[in-house]
Parts: sequence; structure tokens; C-alpha cells
Amino acid sequence: FYSRLIATLNPVMPEIGNELVRLLKNEFRAHIRRKDQIYIESKIKTVRFIGELVKFSVFPKNEAINCLKTLLSDFRHHNIEMCCNLLETCGRFLYRSPECHRRTEIILEILMRKKAVLTLDSRYTTQIENAYYYCNPPEAREIEKKIRSPIQEYLRRLLFKDLNKITIEKILRQIRKFNWADADFRSYAIKCLAAPYSVKFNSIPCLASILSGLSHFY
Repeated sequence: FYSRLIATLNPVMPEIGNELVRLLKNEFRAHIRRKDQIYIESKIKTVRFIGELVKFSVFPKNEAINCLKTLLSDFRHHNIEMCCNLLETCGRFLYRSPECHRRTEIILEILMRKKAVLTLDSRYTTQIENAYYYCNPPEAREIEKKIRSPIQEYLRRLLFKDLNKITIEKILRQIRKFNWADADFRSYAIKCLAAPYSVKFNSIPCLASILSGLSHFY
């Protein structure tokens, strides 16, 4: 909310954005200088606020990259959490921005190398992996859609969507109207009727009723 407010005001009152960026950079440096392992909530709030402002183009991208490099240079304890939170907030935005894609890619490579080399707590390892795959998700394989004929789609709709206690008789009449002499249709219909796992749980008895009704005719 605050990031959006600043982004809205920034075009007409740029001094607000500039001053906030200056204050956040100072606060970030102060957190880095402090080596104590306290105030983690404050540290995370700072980097997440920076990340949100990066996405609204208020906080410079190059400065965000520099923040990540600073955290990676002393990659331990709270710095790990700050780095991961900053990446989760604006890492994908930086990774997909042409002007800083390569630099972000290098940072992600360093991040994974440090994960492999350092002996880290499992919690940190999970955070690092989540941050990395959030920024650079693996390519999803395209799921091939099965091509079915209109008759097959209609049969599936009757059995797997419309079937319930009220519609049993109506659906049975509809199914009987199909061309059962067609070997291809008959084979597909048997396949559907033998798939109770595709039917809603409450409709499994209804499927049994359909089978019972068809058995008198076929």
C-alpha cells in the first residue's frame, strides 16, 4: 500500500520518493553494519519495502542490485534472509528487466554456488531455493490436450459432470440414443463407464445405476 502511494505521488512530488530512497539506503547500510542477530523483522521489512519500490520504479534497479551484492558478500545469518526476501519481492522483476537481466542472472548463479559450498541450515537452504526459483522458474512442459470428438465430449459431460441422483433417468435415455453399433464409440463408452475415479464421489452409485440400466439393453 505504501509503495503504491509513493509511486502515485512520485510524478508530482519527486522529492518524497528521493528522500525515501535515501532513508531506505541508509537504513539498509545500518542493518548491514550491525552484526548482531536481532531485529530480523525490521531488516526484512526494510528489504521488502525496497523491493516493492523497485517494482514501482521509485527505488533504482541498480541500487537494488548493489544491495543484493552487499548481502552476498557476507552471506550468513540474517543477510541470507534479507537477500532471499529482497529476491522474492523484486527478483523476478529485475531478472526480466533487459537492462539488469544479466547482472541479476549472475547474482542468482552466485547465490546457488554459495548454497552448494556453504554448510547452511535446512531453513536457509529452502529459502534460497524458493528465492531462486521464484526469480527464474523452470520451464513448464506444455500439457498436450487430448483431442476428442464432440460425441465423446458430450458423453464425458453426461457421466462426469451432469450425473447425479436427479438426472439418472434423463442421462440413461440420452446414452441409449448413442450409436452403440459403432465399435469406436462402444469402446470409448466402456472406457468411460469403467472409470469411477473420474466421477464425483457422490455420483458413483449413480454411475452404477447407469450401468445397470444399460445392461438390460446391451
